[in-house]
Amino acid sequence: MATDKNRSRSVLLPVPPLLITESEEEFSRIREGLYDEINPVGVIEQMYVDEIADLVWQILRLKRCKAGVTNLAFHEASAGILGKLMGAGPDVAREWIADPKIAKQVEEKLATYKLDGSVIIAEAIRDSSYKLEKIEALLASLETRRDRTLLRIAQYRNDFGAGLRRTSNQLIENKVVELPRAADKKKPGRPERIDGAVIELNGPANAKNDSAA
Repeated sequence: MATDKNRSRSVLLPVPPLLITESEEEFSRIREGLYDEINPVGVIEQMYVDEIADLVWQILRLKRCKAGVTNLAFHEASAGILGKLMGAGPDVAREWIADPKIAKQVEEKLATYKLDGSVIIAEAIRDSSYKLEKIEALLASLETRRDRTLLRIAQYRNDFGAGLRRTSNQLIENKVVELPRAADKKKPGRPERIDGAVIELNGPANAKNDSAA
């Protein structure tokens, strides 16, 4: 597990890529979770994790945007549908969700047409479908980039590990020295004089040969 001081704010990513309405603390929690999960080793892997943190944050941002776009369209759809079916003004269309009494009236009126509140949601999604399609395309692109970056980390680790194995194997092979076997060791021979006479060391034969000489 990484324990350096750069986990909450990397040297490679000194300023989180946040909008003015977004939380740096929330971004840091996401990035911290990624560091704990991936456990990057070295600057290269930290760079990849920082990129993933940025991509994950952008994905979350776009998902919030989808909800925001639909919510905005929801109010417009409420005004349109309730205005046609009930002759309701903008106040009813705006307040029927927040006010239980108005909500009950709206639900009862919709029920007479065999409808419920989901019809307004459907209308909101239909009205915002073009914008939602654009957001979905951006989401798909970001998710693809995120997945590719995760694969890059795995590939980098695999290649790095393979390189270390090759290097270590080469070092081992170059350092191996074949030791002589016991059968190859020769026993020391009997030393001889220059004139051919054998010299026996530390024995009576040594003295005998010397006297004979």
